[in-house]
Order: sequence, then structure tokens, then C-alpha cells
Amino acid sequence: MSSSQDFDALEANVSALEKSLGDTAAIASAFDGQLRSVQTTLGETTRDLGRLEGGFSTGLRKAFDGLMFDGMKLSDALGSLAQLCAIRELRLLLESG
Repeated sequence: MSSSQDFDALEANVSALEKSLGDTAAIASAFDGQLRSVQTTLGETTRDLGRLEGGFSTGLRKAFDGLMFDGMKLSDALGSLAQLCAIRELRLLLESG
């Protein structure tokens, strides 16, 4: 093989490598965009779950107090808890638009 053929082969390999690196960079960029989207979604979900947990905790505490101290029936306490959770969830949905 002559040095001209070696140079042509090397040039072809470099071109192929450049294309491959360009494709890899595009894939990495798209992957980074997807990861950022997932991170945002997980952050919003965590915030919403914190709100939901707070509402459930408050409702459960009120239901327990009603049972123990106010003589509330279990069915009424659970109904109150369900209603409070439903209202809380509706508020979250309306806030998130």
C-alpha cells in the first residue's frame, strides 16, 4: 500500500469517527434533555405527594380525635377522612392547572 492510499484510508477513518462523535453528541444531548424533564416531573410529584401526605395526616388526626374524644362513629370518621382527602386532591388538581 502506498502512502497516498494510507492517507486516504486514514482520512476516511477520521471522517467516519467525526460522524460517529457527532451522532453520539446528539444522542447525549437528547438524553440530557429527557433527564432534565424527568427531574422536573419528579420534583413536581414529590411536592404534590408532600401536600397530599399533609392533608391525609391532618384528616387522619381529626378522624382519630373524633373517634376518641368526640364519640364519633367509625363510619363517620372514615367518611370525613375520605371527604377531606377528596377535597385536598381536588385543590391540588386545580392548582396544578
